[in-house]
Parts: sequence; structure tokens; C-alpha cells
Amino acid sequence: MIKCRICDQKAETPEQEKNFDLHHIIPKFMEGTDKDGRIYLCKKCHETLHKKIPIIILKYVPESLRTDLKQDLKTYTLKQCQNHK
Repeated sequence: MIKCRICDQKAETPEQEKNFDLHHIIPKFMEGTDKDGRIYLCKKCHETLHKKIPIIILKYVPESLRTDLKQDLKTYTLKQCQNHK
């Protein structure tokens, strides 16, 4: 069984699991890997989270700032998950 890390919605069947996404805490284009962390989110929470973090803008962040930004993204995402429990 999987559940959304933000709203705690659960998928109890394979059919319900189709309503969930694996969210990369550090985006792939910022060299995020599965080791950096992935969390299950329902599609609604995943979409909402991406609206709050405009990923397209992050592509233009200079390399020199990306290390700090990666940590900030990870902290922000995990904080969003904790605030909704």
C-alpha cells in the first residue's frame, strides 16, 4: 500500500495506485537522483506542489547556486509534507 506524503490519501489496490506519482525531491535536471529522495504524492498534491515551486525557473539558476538550492528544495518539500499531516 502506498500513500500521499502530503494528504495521507491511500492506494489500497493497483487500480488506485494509478492516481499517484513519484515526486523527485531534487529535480532530475539539477542532477537529482533516486538516492536524493523520491516520495509518493497523489496527483492533486503533486500538481499543487509543482505550482508552488516553478520548476521551469530553476533551470536558469547558475551552477554556483545549485548546491544550496538543492538543499532548500529538499527542506521545502519535506516541510510541505509534514505541514499537511
